[in-house]
Amino acid sequence: MSKSDSNCANADTSNAAQLISAAGVDSNIIDQAQKSEFNYLSLGNLGHVAIATNDAEKQKMFYQTVLGIKPEQITESNSPKFGMKIVFIKLPNIYIELIEPLQNSGTVYDFLQKNPNGGLHHICILVKDIKEAVETARKHNVRTLTEIRTGVYGKSVVTLNPEDCFGVPVELEQAEE
Repeated sequence: MSKSDSNCANADTSNAAQLISAAGVDSNIIDQAQKSEFNYLSLGNLGHVAIATNDAEKQKMFYQTVLGIKPEQITESNSPKFGMKIVFIKLPNIYIELIEPLQNSGTVYDFLQKNPNGGLHHICILVKDIKEAVETARKHNVRTLTEIRTGVYGKSVVTLNPEDCFGVPVELEQAEE
């Protein structure tokens, strides 16, 4: 690293520390998070971001024409068991999951009744041990909306209560070994 690169890095660190302090965030929390190996809940990657939509086909075309997603990055599936059409858009490190209800019931349908334009339905975080993750969440007074069940992909999933996750709908999914 050159001297100027080192100065830039120090300036960036100093600026970040000033911003954190100005925001009223305890810098010890940031230090602990940076040193953490993410053992809490044995977190893995972000698995997917699910977007509820009334028209998955139209939204898929948006991703293709406006954002340049190639057709080979997209797979589609109708899941009568789960009552929805699913369009998977594969990006380098994550999937975007467009979900459209196939019937007038279910969580996606209910979501769209409250949010007619659609929007973020949930984020999915992969965990090493879903039972341990649920146990840890409950120890911290985070409730689950569901019990551990088999999800669309055939893996174990559980939905955490958004009220306990600062309004963010979070799904935990058992990561592949």
